[in-house]
Amino acid sequence: MVQDVQDPRAETAETLSDAVARVMAEAEDWQHVMSLDGEDTLTVYIDMKSPHGYISVRPTLEVARDYRIKIDFRPHTLSYTGMGISTSVENSERRPPSEEADRRARMFYAAARYYTKLQGIPLRSPHRLLDATLAHRCFLFAKRQGREIPFFTVSYTHLTLPT
Repeated sequence: MVQDVQDPRAETAETLSDAVARVMAEAEDWQHVMSLDGEDTLTVYIDMKSPHGYISVRPTLEVARDYRIKIDFRPHTLSYTGMGISTSVENSERRPPSEEADRRARMFYAAARYYTKLQGIPLRSPHRLLDATLAHRCFLFAKRQGREIPFFTVSYTHLTLPT
């Protein structure tokens, strides 16, 4: 089944492609967890473009497995301008309103890198800001087919591959 969490300080020789293959291999196990009956439902809103959305999927599935609850993933689009990280998103580039906002955005990614290392999953920061509208529509289609976990796995791991 799913591997244990690695110590984030431990050095590893695992390549990015090995890490992606390992995460991809977990998809069916997690899909099985999603199919288990549960009396209660936890609704989780996730933004496909957010690294924090990516790192929240596995712990959320662990809650489903450990407490026998259903997870209802739903798309939610975070606003860069609403979060105060950017004044606008033009040409897919972030324009921070201040040095403080730029530090805050860098802190968000530093925290994401730390938590992905804890989970032993790959992460690369995007080279440009992404619009998640199409990804959210595709997610809803995959969800109707009962394939949201494989969709998450493919989407998030392939967004981390080098270009």
